[in-house]
Amino acid sequence: MIETVIRTLGLSKKYRSGDNLLTIFDDMNLEIRQGERLALVGESGAGKSTLLHLLSGLDRPSGGKIYFGQREITSLNADELAEFRNREIGFVWQIHYLLPEFTALENVMMPLLIRTQPSVNRDEIQALAMSRLQEVGLASRSHHRSGELSGGEQQRVVLARALVTKPNFLFADEPTGNLDERTGEMIAELLAELHSTHALTSVYVTHNPRFASQCDRVLRLEAGQLQPNFYDRVPPHVPSDNGRGSSMEAGLN
Repeated sequence: MIETVIRTLGLSKKYRSGDNLLTIFDDMNLEIRQGERLALVGESGAGKSTLLHLLSGLDRPSGGKIYFGQREITSLNADELAEFRNREIGFVWQIHYLLPEFTALENVMMPLLIRTQPSVNRDEIQALAMSRLQEVGLASRSHHRSGELSGGEQQRVVLARALVTKPNFLFADEPTGNLDERTGEMIAELLAELHSTHALTSVYVTHNPRFASQCDRVLRLEAGQLQPNFYDRVPPHVPSDNGRGSSMEAGLN
């Protein structure tokens, strides 16, 4: 049997808005298997990114528990959770959030530089960061700042940065959402390749039906509930707009 590596029990997230309590989802149970590529789909505002942030330890739930193996990350304090994220999790944002004053190489090095790890020197960190840039095809652009890179190149730097810590888990929030269709397909192919090469467990939020259909499992978040096995594949004629509007209605309804 394939091991369950992420598990939620009774997960809930609620926000206070004036006198009202807004419930995004409540009593959610989810299991993610080792080595799985899971796509989360659904309408904008359904809570997909919120769920992704909770699973990756970037936000805390209002209730319930999240386990990575036998470790309950919802009980960790802020410092313990930050260390867990730095060592176990790679995160890819829709917006690249690269530091504009630093080069691509320096941006990729950053997650390792913030670790308190005296045994690892800067030369070793730089060599590892460069190897990640080579994996995403950007070794020749390593000394360029983010403003000198195209949108697709910036997203590839983000992928290299997410993987420089050698994480076991990769979370991506609309990784193709700000890209044109052709570049988005290239990033989707690269994500699949990196998932295999690094033996990752990956969870993606996406509005792109073609990208979602390439994953092992697709779950739709609707009215606070996850709907399993929403679809198996997207017909070849369905166009993709990489999350900019109608592709969800065309391919996911």
